[in-house]
Amino acid sequence: MSGHLPPHRAAVVAILLVASAWLVVALPVHANLPQRLVEWFHFEERALGNFEKMPRYWFAVGRDPEVGDATFLRQPLHRELVEQTGHPAFNEVRFDTRHATSGDTSFYLSLAGGNTAAFLQNGAIAVVPDSDYLITAKVRTEALERAGVCLTAYFVDRQGRRIDASVIHSPKVRSNGKWTPVSIKLVGRHSGADYLGIQLDVVQPSPDPENLLGNEQVILQDVDGGAWFDDIAVWQLPHVAVETQNPVNVVRAPRRPQMSMNVRDLSGQRLFTEMTVYDIAMNRVAHERRGVGGGQPTRWGWTPRLPGYGWYLVDMTVHARPGYDDAPLARSLGAVLWMPDEGPPVDLAQAPTGRFAIVAEGVDQERLEVLPDLLEACRLDQVVLSAWARGTTLGDLASRQDELDELAFAIRNRGGSVVMSLNPVPEALSLAQGVERVEPLAMMQADEATWRPFLAPVLMRHGQRIAQWQLGTVREPYAFYYADLPIVLGHIQRHFRSLAPRPQLIVPWRLDQSRRADLSIDDVTYALDVPVSITPEQLTGQLGPWQSPPADFWLYLKPLPADEVKHMDRAADLALRMLYGWESGATGLAIDKPWVITGSEEQILLPDPMLGVFSNVAARLRDRRVVGRLPIGEGMRGMVLDGPGGGAIVAWRTSADDHDAIIDMNLGQAPVVVDLWGNRSDVVLADGRHRVPLGASPVFIEGIDANLALFRAGFEVEQPLIESTQEPHTRKLLLTNPWPRTITGELQIIGPKGWIASPSRHTFSIGAGQRVELPVTLRFPVSEVAGQKELVARFNFTADRQYQVDIETPLELGLEDVSFQATLAVEPSRDPEAPDALEAVVVALVTNTGTEPKSLFVFASLPQRPRQEVPVSQLEPGQTVLRTFRFPDAGRLIRDFAIRAGVRQTNGPAMLNTRLNLSDIQP
Repeated sequence: MSGHLPPHRAAVVAILLVASAWLVVALPVHANLPQRLVEWFHFEERALGNFEKMPRYWFAVGRDPEVGDATFLRQPLHRELVEQTGHPAFNEVRFDTRHATSGDTSFYLSLAGGNTAAFLQNGAIAVVPDSDYLITAKVRTEALERAGVCLTAYFVDRQGRRIDASVIHSPKVRSNGKWTPVSIKLVGRHSGADYLGIQLDVVQPSPDPENLLGNEQVILQDVDGGAWFDDIAVWQLPHVAVETQNPVNVVRAPRRPQMSMNVRDLSGQRLFTEMTVYDIAMNRVAHERRGVGGGQPTRWGWTPRLPGYGWYLVDMTVHARPGYDDAPLARSLGAVLWMPDEGPPVDLAQAPTGRFAIVAEGVDQERLEVLPDLLEACRLDQVVLSAWARGTTLGDLASRQDELDELAFAIRNRGGSVVMSLNPVPEALSLAQGVERVEPLAMMQADEATWRPFLAPVLMRHGQRIAQWQLGTVREPYAFYYADLPIVLGHIQRHFRSLAPRPQLIVPWRLDQSRRADLSIDDVTYALDVPVSITPEQLTGQLGPWQSPPADFWLYLKPLPADEVKHMDRAADLALRMLYGWESGATGLAIDKPWVITGSEEQILLPDPMLGVFSNVAARLRDRRVVGRLPIGEGMRGMVLDGPGGGAIVAWRTSADDHDAIIDMNLGQAPVVVDLWGNRSDVVLADGRHRVPLGASPVFIEGIDANLALFRAGFEVEQPLIESTQEPHTRKLLLTNPWPRTITGELQIIGPKGWIASPSRHTFSIGAGQRVELPVTLRFPVSEVAGQKELVARFNFTADRQYQVDIETPLELGLEDVSFQATLAVEPSRDPEAPDALEAVVVALVTNTGTEPKSLFVFASLPQRPRQEVPVSQLEPGQTVLRTFRFPDAGRLIRDFAIRAGVRQTNGPAMLNTRLNLSDIQP
């Protein structure tokens, strides 16, 4: 059953793809489920006898609680919050009757500078172990331009200590006078949780810890505003989880994705679940419903029938009613990447054509533990790891290296390799150098006594097994700005060589930063950051300076943002970046953290769709290089791949219409089309030709003869523009031999239809790697229309075997320095005596694209109507003129005949023709 992702689920998908937080999504709970309502703070407490300024159980952060309970401050959480600084006493925290969502009263936190916050007394809400809780609230803000409101929740243990690992924050809210719902969810996975804590914060903007200005940053704050909170409710929810058969959720054929569904609920209520799987285009491809609880299993497996390899979103919702027409109680999202069995990674010693890496800088050790499994599942061969964490100190440096050593060993054991990045620089090292933050190049220009204790243990521990060392992150490529960069890098290289045998330095650089001519140090590789502002098509030009003289460079690719661009467009864009980069000689390609990690204790990794694209395209490119371009038609692009993995063509549509974007040629004995996900389909041979429709996403055509493809690419007409004049046009046919042997044979020109070629046959003998030029004279029919044509030649020759193929190369029939376009429309007749008749209206646009004035005639003709022709005198360079031709009572004629429109020289034989039919009529 097909279907599209409902609109209310679209935001959930964005969470999955662009956030690195909880993927168990909290949903509004119906008010008709009172058994799940744990607590409701409506702040209507006057009727209950509370005439104080503060609601019961609520206290202001950073000030005296003013309670008579001597044990209040003995609880660590209470003491911490009461003693917290940055919350001035002049900010009000109290009841307020100016605004409310239900009743007359709300909870108000004013802001006149600094921060304002309130917290719930520990013990006010006891929790049931292993239960999930949803906290909902209504929030209203006024006059907040920089500060925001945040709802925070966490579990508290029996000793009154906050369980830090449980803390969850809502996004910051500014509602500008409107009540806005806010919700967060606590997942009951923390042992020792006895109570639930809630905190309400009005928070000023804070300095960016990654900003190089450090404490010198100028941060503007609000000094007049406030926030109202009302109807804060706590709900007990089912615990819902979706998992696959491995922790990285990447499954290789012949295995199929198997879902493990789990619903844990301690309320005793009978529940009903709905499972839906969506493909990358958000079409529903699998669906199932079942009940849980009341004797039904709460954990079960599901193997959905998927239409092919690709990335899939798994959405499970839990309902209270069997009709599934109520709002879900809870939802869990999962994702799985199903990939073909492409065989093990190629031995790089035998095919040293480059590598494909995942950048994992700044990822904490707990989350890094799944990386070896991920690289093996995706069959990628390199990962960039951080030598330090931001919080690394000299005291825990050794334990950090133990963890990295274990991780690097696991990666190498699976056939991969590690690049060690000196990003981030530890905060303790920055402070030791007397600055808020420092980048690696600057770090090593300072006193060696400050940085050597941090770096030396890393090099000594890993330098024997890790050869590549990246000097920072491509997000902050400062090397370009060093006037004495060769000296700086030489200094750093000497220090590395004193502690590691053969270190290779990798220097971060932005692709839009020019290459430094003064940098020619050996053993330096560039990590080029490719901004998304540079389109894939621009990569070839941008990478030109890095090819001469040739440099070793990696491209660090950024997928387009998931919350702004459709996933299929992201996939096409990433694949094209990989192809153009590979064609330009990149040593390797890298992608930064293409995943989301759940908040579960198991640290389940959910792959971004772009991980699948990167992995599958890498499998096609790994042991091949782009050896040439293949002309396949206007508005289409083709590249020829060749190497130990065999020959292939990769092709896609750029601007051609759907019905024109087709490869139409003989592709070999058994070509197979492979899409970006690894799905394969055979191509049927019909009338000696294969037809492969193309879209915006590249497809790979495997099983082709790469040398024949290059032979096709090397067949062209010198000066393919044929002037539209009725006279002989002499040209040269160019043939190139890509085979490592001499080829001999003949060709016969058989198209364009109606054209005369003299001679029409040629024999040739071409040495290995050589090119020949064959003269030919071309004539075209008088009635030929202008535009793109194809010269078609039938080849019969011997190379490594006997070949009999038809090969096309483009021609263009036109006028040099003149652009002509014509459109056809149909309008009601202007003749009052024939009100039901139709007029055919031709609008012609003529542009002088040359450098000299031109005089022309523009014409249009329709059988059974007089020919119309008007002069265009002295058309200046760059000038465009419009001419309109009307054919009255032409409704019947344009059904039977084409209108011919064109332009001709006033002082010569040149003429451009075009035909306009019913199919060309403009609305």
